[in-house]
Parts: sequence; structure tokens; C-alpha cells
Amino acid sequence: MEPLPQKELAALLGDGCFLRRAKDDGALFVTDAPRRFAPEKLSAVEAALKARGFCCSLTPRALWRVDLAQARYVNLFTAYRYAEPPPFPADERLMRVYALARLLAAHPAPWEEQPPELLRALLKRCGRPAELLQIAPRVLETCARSLREHRPLPSAAAGMLYQWLTETGKG
Repeated sequence: MEPLPQKELAALLGDGCFLRRAKDDGALFVTDAPRRFAPEKLSAVEAALKARGFCCSLTPRALWRVDLAQARYVNLFTAYRYAEPPPFPADERLMRVYALARLLAAHPAPWEEQPPELLRALLKRCGRPAELLQIAPRVLETCARSLREHRPLPSAAAGMLYQWLTETGKG
């Protein structure tokens, strides 16, 4: 399961620049397009990205941090809202992701209040099972702390995690 629109973004950028996942969870991707393209082409590419629901911010090192616009995030996570909770996983390695998904589903929060960094963190790792399995315990701890402090959880990710568990359990 790969919910990240990396192929779409790569097609919009075209050849001549790199595109990779951002190392931190403040954005989804990083590209060196501002260093590679002439100003006219860069403006055209930025307009095309914006029209497709991407937003870019320039770093001090002349890179773009590329993320989804809020409306596109809402659409992406809404697509998973009807995913059913999978049965209890037989594979014990999946238990932390299962526990996280159930916790998120049990504590819905309005979209505007959900922590975007945690939503990005989970979204970026759904296409990389080993990374999701590694990050799930830390996100679970963060969510437990958030609950104690009466802060909202990234509950929109519950359906996406249910879908991931369903697909992973079949493999």
C-alpha cells in the first residue's frame, strides 16, 4: 500500500531534478527544482503543482519542501474512512500498528485540530512496512501522552492503518 502521490509529483516536476521523501515530518517531499529550473519554468511547475493540490515552500538551501494542501489531505484520508477494522492480527509484529489504529479510531477529533506532523509521519511510512512497524510504538506513546494532556490525536489516520493492516495481513 502506497498512499503517497510521489509518482504524480514526479510526473509534474519532470526530469532534471531529484525528488525524495522529506527526512522530517514537516513536509512530505523535498526537491531541488528551484536550483534546476529557469524562473519561467519554475513558475509554471509551481502553478501546476498548486492546481493539483500541492504546496511548496522554499528552504534557505534553495530546495522546495512539497506538501499537500489541506483540501487534498482531507480527500486522501477521507478515502479511508470506511475501512473496517481488521481481525486481531495473528502476526505479533503488527500488534502495535493494530493498537494504534484502534486508539485513533476510538478518539475522533475535528480535522483542524489533528496534529499534522503525526498524520504525515504515518502517511509517509505506509508504503514502507518496516518503517511503519518501527514508528508505531513511538506514535502510540505520543498519542497516550496527548490523551493525558487532553490534546487531539491524528484520528484521520485510523482508516488508513486499518487498510494497511488488512493488506499486510493478506501478504
